[in-house]
Amino acid sequence: KGAEILSKFVGEAEARIANMFKRAREYSKSTGTRSVIFMDEAEALLAPRGSRVSSDVDKTIVPTFLSEMDGFDEHSPIMILGTNLPKQIDPAVLREGRIDLKIEIKRPDQSDTFDIFKIHLKSSKIVDKLDDLAKAGTDFIFNKSVYAKHKVSGAMIETIVKGSARKALNRLVSNPKDKQKGLIIADIQESFKLIESSYAA
Repeated sequence: KGAEILSKFVGEAEARIANMFKRAREYSKSTGTRSVIFMDEAEALLAPRGSRVSSDVDKTIVPTFLSEMDGFDEHSPIMILGTNLPKQIDPAVLREGRIDLKIEIKRPDQSDTFDIFKIHLKSSKIVDKLDDLAKAGTDFIFNKSVYAKHKVSGAMIETIVKGSARKALNRLVSNPKDKQKGLIIADIQESFKLIESSYAA
């Protein structure tokens, strides 16, 4: 993560950047294969120069990163940047020749949401059919939600499923004789209501 490279000590972040690329090149030399560096939350490290409270940081961090990234060595790593805020990354980093390919991953549509629900539900003990549970969760988000459908994400769906599992567990603890020992559609609905209320707040 970009924020993990930052440091309050002068020169420390630059040293971490240099070391990251050095390790990638050494790995490539020792294995004969290209290294891949994936940096998530890239905007935390590579904010536009002059945008931070201390512009002195910008004068060294971004240029250090660019100089390492611009290496034409055969052992130079492939760099992948992940961000939810592309406009908060220094334009020099994103120019053609540095980041050659830009891929936008949009929010899941109804079909994607159904598939993501199934992925997360497969790891849970369920009572109702898998497709019925996934369909119910998808329907709650897109047809019965005022807020969630505009914010839907894989993380939201995972949270709903985890909340459903807790609902099912609580139901079993409070009534051990309950034959429905696993997730049911009602659990998905109750968990969804909590998510919906948090977005409405």
